[in-house]
Amino acid sequence: MAAKSNFPRPAGFFIRDEISKQHLPVNTGAMQSVFLPSEEDLEKIPDSTPTLIAGNGTPICMYGTATRTISILGCRYHWPFVIREVKFPLLSSDFLGHHGLLVDVGRQRLPDTGTCHSRQLSTGPGMPTICSTAPNSYTSLLQGFPDVFKPELRQSSAASAKHSIFHHITTTGPPTYAKFRRLSPQKLQDAKRAFAEMERMGVCKKASSPWASPLHIVKKSDGS
Repeated sequence: MAAKSNFPRPAGFFIRDEISKQHLPVNTGAMQSVFLPSEEDLEKIPDSTPTLIAGNGTPICMYGTATRTISILGCRYHWPFVIREVKFPLLSSDFLGHHGLLVDVGRQRLPDTGTCHSRQLSTGPGMPTICSTAPNSYTSLLQGFPDVFKPELRQSSAASAKHSIFHHITTTGPPTYAKFRRLSPQKLQDAKRAFAEMERMGVCKKASSPWASPLHIVKKSDGS
């Protein structure tokens, strides 16, 4: 049994565990599945070097790893969960991948690749913020001056960027010019979107320079 009995509904996609009566958030972006500590766990001394930090900079206590059994629509799953003192448990990519469970975002279902059955997912208002990086001496500085440490160089979309920084590249000889090369429709759309965003932030602006070089666009491992 977990330490708490009245569990609020978590945010994002979640599914209900029939054993603990908890609503388990399903997050494919996390690598470790997390479970709440039991009464016996809370009596133990937590690890002195927690590796998980909440979004507000608070360290999250860790009580090691323990095998827990959960039941989802009649199917029981055993898994070595990381025991942490967090608000909600978490089903992450390690658990989902091992048991062949996928997340169908469009239909809001959890298909099982082994049995070809699927389970309905519920939704909440939004996921809580958790990061794996501890705050350092620069965190308060960045948070204290949000208008300074931001990607936009302009104060508003209608105002021009105000700064006195200019970069000069000393060159010799005539300008180098490369003829334009056609891009695929998808790459052309992505390039236009990227340049429009940089122009909106004041990072760059349209020019009529005689210098020109070909644009190389490479797809990232995440498909973007």
